[in-house]
Amino acid sequence: MKNNNFILLMGKSGAGKSAVAKELYKRYGLSSISSYTTRQPRYENEQGHIFVSDDEFDMLEDMVGYTEFDGNRYCATSEQVNTHEIYVIDPAGVDYFTEAYCGNKRPIVVYLDVPDNVCFERVRQLRDQCQNELGEALPVLSMGMSAVFELAIQ
Repeated sequence: MKNNNFILLMGKSGAGKSAVAKELYKRYGLSSISSYTTRQPRYENEQGHIFVSDDEFDMLEDMVGYTEFDGNRYCATSEQVNTHEIYVIDPAGVDYFTEAYCGNKRPIVVYLDVPDNVCFERVRQLRDQCQNELGEALPVLSMGMSAVFELAIQ
C-alpha cells in the first residue's frame, strides 16, 4: 500500500489519531512520524514524540510541520516525511505543512470526526491515567477544531 501519498491525520484531542496511526502500521506497515517536542513526557517511555530541550529544538533544520500548544513547541522535518507515511497533526500544523513542504510526497489531510462526548471521555481517562502515574493533577485539554480537510472519517 506504500506509495507517494503522505497522510496528515487530524482530529480533536481524544479522537483516536494515534490509535488509527498504530492500526495503519499494523495492517499496512505505514509508519508514523514521532514529532519533536519541547514538552516533558507525560509518563516514562512515552511514545510518539522525540523529547528535546529548547536549545535542541532551535537547532532543528528543514521543519515542515510546526505548531505550539500549551507553551510547548512541536515539529517534524522534511527528512522525517521522506521516511514515513503518516503525521499526526493539528490544524495549525497542517497550515504550516502545506506552506513549508516542497518534497515529492502528496499530502492527504484526513480528519477523524468523533463526537465531543467520546473525545472528552477519552481525554479524561488519559488525564486520570497520567495523573495516577505521575501523582500530580493535570489540566483538561481544549478540544476545539476548525480546518479544511480532504477526507472526514466518522
